[in-house]
Amino acid sequence: VLDGLVEAVEDACADRCARARAAAEADAAADPAAAACGACCRALSAMGRYERDDGAAAAPRLEDRLLRDAADFYAAEGARLARRGGGDGGADARAFVAAAERALRRASDAADADRGTVAPETGPKLVAVVERELVAPHAAGVVARALAPLLDAAVGPEGPGAAAALFGLLRRGGDVGAAKRALAAHAAARFGECVVAPGDALGAVLDLRSRLEAAAGAAFAVEEEEPDYAPGDPWADVLEGIEALDAMKALRRREREERDWAGRAVRGACEEAVNGDAVAARFARAVAAALDGELRSGGAGGPRFEGALACFRLSRAKDAFEGRHRGLAATRLLDGVFGGAADLARALAAERALVATLEAECGASYVAKLEGMCKDAAAAAGGAAGPGAAAAGAGDLEVLVLTAGYWPPAPPCALAPPPALAEMERAFEASYVAERKGRRLAWRPDLGRADVAAADGGARATLDATLAQALLLVALDGGAALSRATRSRAWAS
Repeated sequence: VLDGLVEAVEDACADRCARARAAAEADAAADPAAAACGACCRALSAMGRYERDDGAAAAPRLEDRLLRDAADFYAAEGARLARRGGGDGGADARAFVAAAERALRRASDAADADRGTVAPETGPKLVAVVERELVAPHAAGVVARALAPLLDAAVGPEGPGAAAALFGLLRRGGDVGAAKRALAAHAAARFGECVVAPGDALGAVLDLRSRLEAAAGAAFAVEEEEPDYAPGDPWADVLEGIEALDAMKALRRREREERDWAGRAVRGACEEAVNGDAVAARFARAVAAALDGELRSGGAGGPRFEGALACFRLSRAKDAFEGRHRGLAATRLLDGVFGGAADLARALAAERALVATLEAECGASYVAKLEGMCKDAAAAAGGAAGPGAAAAGAGDLEVLVLTAGYWPPAPPCALAPPPALAEMERAFEASYVAERKGRRLAWRPDLGRADVAAADGGARATLDATLAQALLLVALDGGAALSRATRSRAWAS
């Protein structure tokens, strides 16, 4: 009689639990009689007829039937949610997260001692069924399909809530590697778009890296846990305290590693994007141009300057950067020389500070030529006076001696100086070579500047011009004129 009664109760409880589960998933009104199932389950547990006895050959009990029914239900629910793929990935992911969180919450509530539908000891087993049948088989696929739109939303006003919830389910499923792969692929795609986009690529890359790293760090954070420790016997307290401290250190170390993997993935994707074969050299030259702009505008040490340095550290095309940077540095130093003592002092201070930073990053050999350029500019602070005027009214010559191995190479200059200037050059070269045996000079008039005294009636002015401009002004002195055809041929050449 008792066996028959227990069997009838089991049938009724299984039916009521199935109805309650389906109603909960459909957000329908709860069955008032479902709570009676919990009382029956607890009663059967007290009688020893609820859980299976130890041993695989033992007869199934009500708990086995309830867990089997739950497994079938949540396996079907997971398959239904998976079939929704193909639309909006973000919406599909949110629907999956909502369904999974609701199922986990219902599974936990089902074991409530007062209003649950199963015995309390079944709660953890029911949660494990949801994780095994609903979460684990589908979470990785949802992540691969939908993490990208969730991360795009995470760097915007929505924040990382949806991505964090999806990652929490993924941790329950045990496949954190899926999130790592999806994050790396998404970050690589977004950084690749930034690098080739028109405009300020450096600023876009740094802004995206900052926002994506913060969003990924928040979305993939690990909740902190404290090791259990209850004071008791003094000697036991000491031993347990040491063990608890070791456990806490290991836990903190594991948490740091868990938290940092997202940042490492974002930084790694950023570095790979800016160092692709098609963009690496261009990105490095853009970094050099950005540093040049900040140095010229007095922004050294500012946020944009530091951002450009951060991009320099990302770039692996250090040779491309060095070539472009040395050419720009040469122009800055020469502008400082021609601008006067104050300008040269500011230029040298800024260049030497940057050289020290680059040396710390890449070593002394990387900045040897830059240091040599600074020494040449500093030695020429007052200019090297030539032997004076070769003819009355021809002007004076100041020579800046540059070490050929330090300064950027350039093709020979075809600019022919006027006879008076050529005579002063020959005189200076003869004197210089006589004093320094074994040295050889090659003139670079294209790098020089000229002060041209101009007068128009009673108005007088001194013009700062390149040597080519100065020679043109001298050629036009005294009323000479050039025809339009001559000017056109000159500009075309």
